[in-house]
Amino acid sequence: MTQVKHRVAVVGCGYMGQRYARAYTTYPDTELVALVEENQQRGRAVADHFGVSKMYPDLSSLLNDMVPDIVAVATPTMFFKKAVLDCAYAGVKGISTEKPIAAILSDADEMVDVCRDRGVVLSGGYLQRAMNEVQEVATRIHCGEFG
Repeated sequence: MTQVKHRVAVVGCGYMGQRYARAYTTYPDTELVALVEENQQRGRAVADHFGVSKMYPDLSSLLNDMVPDIVAVATPTMFFKKAVLDCAYAGVKGISTEKPIAAILSDADEMVDVCRDRGVVLSGGYLQRAMNEVQEVATRIHCGEFG
């Protein structure tokens, strides 16, 4: 039986974007298929490092070419709202942002409302908790293997 791989794109290849890229390359049910980075030199370096063949200068270029299953938005907070809404309207089914999810409450409310209405899973938070290595250690601790 073949396991389904969710196609993932990371928007922003700075420090946190690279952490997201690393995380998504380790999950057994995800495949990092694209990166979005305005700085072409940095984007190409990150794409080469993670073996990603598709790199785009902006989110609209990505969404015009493909609609990934999941998009991780790792840009400055002031760009989250537009990115989340663009992804939701394009048909992305899972969108994550770093924290805080928005700079002002009305932006967060709109993002949540649009995602809810379109059946999109929206998350905002700290990547480290979701990393599979952390989850594996937590499971082993809860099973009594450590401590």
